Parts: sequence; C-alpha cells; structure tokens
Amino acid sequence: MDTRTTKALYSRIQEATGGFPPPGYRLDEQLYLNLTAYVLQTNGARPGTQPLTQPRL
Repeated sequence: MDTRTTKALYSRIQEATGGFPPPGYRLDEQLYLNLTAYVLQTNGARPGTQPLTQPRL
C-alpha cells in the first residue's frame, strides 16, 4: 500500500517547479494546488467534498 500523502505531493511539485518558472510567470499557491489536483485526478483519485486548499493538505 502506498502511504504518500497529498501534502507530500504538493511539496514535491513546489520543489520540482520552484526553481524553473517560465519567464514572466509567477508560481503561486493556486498554481501548485491546481497541479496537485491535476496529478491526483489523472492518477484516479476521487474528488472530496471540500475544495483542495493549503490548510486541508
């Protein structure tokens, strides 16, 4: 069983993309949340009843 958390995925995305923002593009919390949600969705995770926000990770 895989025990990685949504918070760990969010942190990994921040780490992986934080050093390479496209020119003129600001990486912010909402972008990281959107990327996290996309990765979860494409890997078959079912959506919860609450929006994905930083405090809920």
